[in-house]
Amino acid sequence: MAPLLFLIVAEGLGGLVKETRNLKLLSSILVSKDNLHVCLQQFVDDTLIFLELKIENVIIEKNILRWFEILAGFRVNFHKCSLGSIGVQDGFVISFARLLTCGCFRVPFVYLGVLVGVNAHREGIWNLVLVKL
Repeated sequence: MAPLLFLIVAEGLGGLVKETRNLKLLSSILVSKDNLHVCLQQFVDDTLIFLELKIENVIIEKNILRWFEILAGFRVNFHKCSLGSIGVQDGFVISFARLLTCGCFRVPFVYLGVLVGVNAHREGIWNLVLVKL
């Protein structure tokens, strides 16, 4: 029963992020020519939030996470959280990570056993996945 309850609560976080984006308080990432925006992806107990890396988004996201803690009764472990970017100077990423009290990561990185941020057509990239299988 506990995993089901966690998923229900995690949906609440998704709702907070999506509603904030719908109100145009957050600016998400455009991922296609068809005007498809990605803001939030959740997989079990992992949540990936995709935003334009600017100070307004960082402050609003920190507030969303605090509201989530209050409403759900959960604690967000910021020491297990990481902030990363593509095409943004390291100084901005480091200062934003300090504001969130979390770590930083660089692309490429491993997520769920898959190397993210590299050319997926290269044969050697999938060796890590094959070893795990």
